[in-house]
Amino acid sequence: VTFVPREPPPLEFSRVVKLGGTTYNLYSHSLLHFGQ
Repeated sequence: VTFVPREPPPLEFSRVVKLGGTTYNLYSHSLLHFGQ
């Protein structure tokens, strides 16, 4: 469950994922429950 908010969230909720040379900035509270 990810989304792109209108305003940047706190850094602790920020996740940067690089796939195929493309960088995605993902923000999700749910990911914190699954761990790394």
